Amino acid sequence: MHTLVKINKLLNMSNIISYEIIKSITYMYIIDFRKDIMSVKDKINYILVEQNKSKRKFAQELLTLEPRLISTGKAPSESTIYGYLNGRREIKIELIPYIAEVLKITEQELFEINIEYTTNYNYTLSKEIREIIILLKYVPSNKIIQLKEKLLIYKKLHNTDW
Repeated sequence: MHTLVKINKLLNMSNIISYEIIKSITYMYIIDFRKDIMSVKDKINYILVEQNKSKRKFAQELLTLEPRLISTGKAPSESTIYGYLNGRREIKIELIPYIAEVLKITEQELFEINIEYTTNYNYTLSKEIREIIILLKYVPSNKIIQLKEKLLIYKKLHNTDW
């Protein structure tokens, strides 16, 4: 069983979550399993998959917001937007607010580490994990030790699970 499935079962089974401990364990989890830091382009593409939105639909929605490039004073073409998404062109900083609006995220989320929950098996769970992290601040802090102990057990199981 994969680590995230185990963590998910733990979260469903008990109310022993502390925001700070889960946040720190989650960041350790990210560091353990990701190979490279995601670029902004990769994060955009990742969110598009997560939202089940095509690159074409994204480009069309972006263009309806009428963004203007500083260099030309005009909106980028649809093919230029594809170039951004495919890594052939560098995303212009002035487009970030428009991109965030289309993706329904904050601009800052494109630069934060907590969007990067992708591994070979939890690609589709990242949104749920980010939502859990946000909700963790409401859980009583007296449950930190219990949760940490259980998560360490799951970590050991994962490390021996082939």
